[in-house]
Amino acid sequence: MLTNYLRFAWRNLWKNKVYSIINVAGLAIGLACFLMIALYVRQELSFDRMFRDSEAVYRVTMSSTVGGTANKIPTSYPTLGPEISGRFTDVKKYVRIINYKYTRLVPTFRYNENIFYEDNVMFADSTLFDIFDFQFLEGNPKTSLLHTNAVVITEKIARKYFGSEPALGKHLNLGQADLDALYRGGFLHDIGKIAIPDRVLLKKGRLTRKEYELMKRHTVIGDDLCRTVRSFEAVRPIVRHHHERWDGTGYPDGLKGEAIPLGARLMAVVDVFDALHTARPYKAALSTTEALATLKAEAECGAWEPRVVARFAEIVRDASLRNGTVAVERLEQGT
Repeated sequence: MLTNYLRFAWRNLWKNKVYSIINVAGLAIGLACFLMIALYVRQELSFDRMFRDSEAVYRVTMSSTVGGTANKIPTSYPTLGPEISGRFTDVKKYVRIINYKYTRLVPTFRYNENIFYEDNVMFADSTLFDIFDFQFLEGNPKTSLLHTNAVVITEKIARKYFGSEPALGKHLNLGQADLDALYRGGFLHDIGKIAIPDRVLLKKGRLTRKEYELMKRHTVIGDDLCRTVRSFEAVRPIVRHHHERWDGTGYPDGLKGEAIPLGARLMAVVDVFDALHTARPYKAALSTTEALATLKAEAECGAWEPRVVARFAEIVRDASLRNGTVAVERLEQGT
């Protein structure tokens, strides 16, 4: 009996092909829409439900009216947590969370010789994991943030820094001083050119040997100028050595490879890219693609550190994909 029904249904479908396709397609689209709506509703209803006490957790927001326009933003004053906890006995615990972007910290981290920039760093009270019971792969959530400067990282970040080694008990150092020096070096690396005559700086043709030797002096002059300012001490290696080359053919000291300070190696690549990518009295500007290709070719010939050039190219491409938003990242040193 069932076989006959199936055979009859198949004959009707085959006989009315267009009608059957319309019905089957409509049914498929209807089921797909239902599943998508069901998944969306499930996601909305399960938001933050993975935490044990989710029903008792509340987020405090701030409302204000500016120029007749009402605003509601998901933030509050740092003192609000202790104040509410002290006034209302129903508030058992509170946690304050702030994104690093609202602080003066630039989150660069160092482990051994590896230096990374992290773009998703949050600061929080030690009660964070009392309220949000995340599952830990290593360590104890109850004590993980009790100590000043303690940090909790994801499995992905742990592998990035420590490889297959256990992350528990390791120390990450903030490379703020290095980043500050690199930031200042961006402004000061060519400060020595104030002593170079305009007839050399703005010359449209090729420099003569004598003019080139004069131009090369700007690194040493810049170093001498920075020597007079104590706060520029960390910038001096960048100013002096940003024209050194990976193969040792640069100036002023002919340093080679790892002997070139890291900040100077980074500045060299950025400086060359800027020179290629912008119009100068003696040349037209190259496109981003052309400038990166030139950098890569020069790195292959030994001029620049290949790892730095490769990472810089990734950053530039990522920035281009974000419609010109520049991402400042620390480049990796070491393995």
